[in-house]
Amino acid sequence: MNPLSALRQYIANLPLGRKLLVIQISVVVAICAFSIVVLTLTAYYISSQYLLPSALHRIQHVVQTEAGHESLSRSAQRTQNLLQSLLEPEDEIEQVALYQADGRLIAQANQGAGREPLTLMLPPPEQNPELHRMTITHPQEGTLTITAKARSRLPQHFVLGITIAAPIMVLVISVVLFILNKVVQRLITTPILHLITIANTVSLGEDYQVRAQKKYDDETGVLASAFNTMLSRIEARDQMLTDERDRAERAGQQAQALAHETRRANKTLEHEVQVRTRVEHKLTGLQNFLSSIIDSMPSVLIAVDEQLLIQQWNNEAEKLFDVKRVAALNQQVNTIVPLLAPHLPSIRRSISQNSTQSVGRLPHFIEGTEKILEIIIYPLQGGRHSGAVIRIDDISERLQMEEVVVQSEKMISVGQLAAGMAHEINNPLGAIIQSAQNIRRRVSPTLAKNSEVASQLNIDLYLLNRYLEEREVMRFLSSIQDAGARASSIVNNVLQFSRRSNRTLVPTHLSDLIRRTLEIAYSDLDIKHRIDRHEIEVISDLDESLEAVPCIPNELEQVLLNLIKNAAQAIYCRQDTNLRGKIQIRTRRDGKWALISIEDNGIGMDNATRKRIFEPFFTTKEVGEGTGLGLSVSFFIISNNHKGVLSVQSTPGTGTEFSIRLRL
Repeated sequence: MNPLSALRQYIANLPLGRKLLVIQISVVVAICAFSIVVLTLTAYYISSQYLLPSALHRIQHVVQTEAGHESLSRSAQRTQNLLQSLLEPEDEIEQVALYQADGRLIAQANQGAGREPLTLMLPPPEQNPELHRMTITHPQEGTLTITAKARSRLPQHFVLGITIAAPIMVLVISVVLFILNKVVQRLITTPILHLITIANTVSLGEDYQVRAQKKYDDETGVLASAFNTMLSRIEARDQMLTDERDRAERAGQQAQALAHETRRANKTLEHEVQVRTRVEHKLTGLQNFLSSIIDSMPSVLIAVDEQLLIQQWNNEAEKLFDVKRVAALNQQVNTIVPLLAPHLPSIRRSISQNSTQSVGRLPHFIEGTEKILEIIIYPLQGGRHSGAVIRIDDISERLQMEEVVVQSEKMISVGQLAAGMAHEINNPLGAIIQSAQNIRRRVSPTLAKNSEVASQLNIDLYLLNRYLEEREVMRFLSSIQDAGARASSIVNNVLQFSRRSNRTLVPTHLSDLIRRTLEIAYSDLDIKHRIDRHEIEVISDLDESLEAVPCIPNELEQVLLNLIKNAAQAIYCRQDTNLRGKIQIRTRRDGKWALISIEDNGIGMDNATRKRIFEPFFTTKEVGEGTGLGLSVSFFIISNNHKGVLSVQSTPGTGTEFSIRLRL
């Protein structure tokens, strides 16, 4: 806080009498200061307007009369002495100078020493306006100019007068101020202090019978009268309040007795409310629990009353029919679910006969996808109101699973049949291969027994072998032997593929496993036919250093076979039949991982298809050509059984690449 604010706050907190005194003192000080300033300015004005011109006229007269017949410019010293003698101490002139008509300085004189001399040339009036000028006519010099500079102090007699008058003014004003303060104190301060005393008596002692004394008929007298009137009214109201307090005390005693009775009644009522609240909480909790159970059910549950108005609508119903619970409640069931409109008689029959009704399987399309729904109607039993609960299940996946199970059973039977056939085929294949080998040995001239028998029959074995070569019989035998070996290898691969895996990771030569898988894939007539016609080219780039990759051989063969067949199918579905199809199979080591990539230049797939490619039952093939489980099973085998990674990258119209990463 600055000093001015502190002073203002101090004056504001002073009593009323002192405030008036401060105001009076401030007024007196202001008047004195104003008077001194006015006197000083008046003195300056009189000195400049009257005293200085009077001194100049005196100097003019002396110069014209006493030195009128002498040349002033020729005796400058004498002129200076004359001017110096004309300066009197009481004059208001500080410096005086005499200039010729052409403006040159003749002489100058100063009051006291140490004054700065005036200029040698008469300055123009606008350059030095504080100089006073007077022109005189000299008989010999012509027109002369007298300049004088006034003193910068007041005249001594004015200073003396102010010095004497100021204390007298202060004394007189102080006496007047003292008298005025006493009058103000008697007329204003004393009545106000009397009112303050009466107010303190009332506020501290609560004595409303005291009265203020009215001394004058001015504002303080009016204030005293109003104060007395206020005290009279307060006294009357205090008496009324005392009477009301007595009545309130009596009413309070009666109220206490009534409150005691009320508390006993409230306790009884509170106990009943607590019991009812607990019951309501239990009922609410039970209702919420039942609602949670109903909402947690995987089936659609719809409860209807006798008028077939919907009373219960669970979360699955919201998802299936895209209708919120609030919009469905208390609506006709056939309005909200048009699918049930043809089956309203079954619902009514279930309610009236108290029997379960099965509607069967109904097709239902959701966003263009066909769903098979199973509807069962159960009657509500044991309540005061009758009704029915309609249960709707989406059995599409279950039917697909049933088809998959049937297909799996068929495949198991086919596998068992193939295994049995493979055992049966191995025997004649062995006989064919062995017979072809025996034929080649029996015509060979290197065996002694062959030469002995040929000599007995008079046959030249060399000519016979030459005949067989010329007729390509030996080539036919080699073809029989190679075909038999190939058929035997295929049968052995089928047997190994059909054997049940023990789900144990074993170190496996990865290149040999891929070659066996390719031999099995070549047994597919469609793939073999396309390879033979050079429509599909299979390129293998195998890292032979991957000799001990931990895997389950049969399951990894199943995954690779599925990916190779999918690649061939993607190439088959291309629009451009002139471009030769390619399936590239590469293996390499990537740190602690073995990487297998199968890439084709088929039709590829977009991002939406690529994101769903590993979902169960998702397929892009025509109905009856696939179950949609091949890639999902392959993903499960790699990620779960092998703890590896199966990923896919694809570009529509360019091709697809599947990558398998197995930990070494």
